[in-house]
Amino acid sequence: MTILLWGSINEITPTARRNNGIVTYEIHAMIDTHSLHDCNIYSGCSAMAKIVIGRAYNVWCLGEKNIHYRGDSAYVEVVQPNKHIVKKTVTSCLSDGISTSM
Repeated sequence: MTILLWGSINEITPTARRNNGIVTYEIHAMIDTHSLHDCNIYSGCSAMAKIVIGRAYNVWCLGEKNIHYRGDSAYVEVVQPNKHIVKKTVTSCLSDGISTSM
């Protein structure tokens, strides 16, 4: 059964989860009850959705494999001209599981 619902997204987690090759993001949304058409939805349900949240231009993106996560922080390893590797903290934004915007 396919139902078209209207609403607004309050939060999208910036980091994807991978499970059996499927990339997912947890979201929190408010559904417009007028769009339910006598259907019931329940807290904790899962659903498939296509969402366009916007477009970003002129942003830095790094491959997900180049970003290391420790606790709540993320860092990349930068090779300096003297060949030393330095860890640099980065602030990541959205990720599609392949690339992450900085």
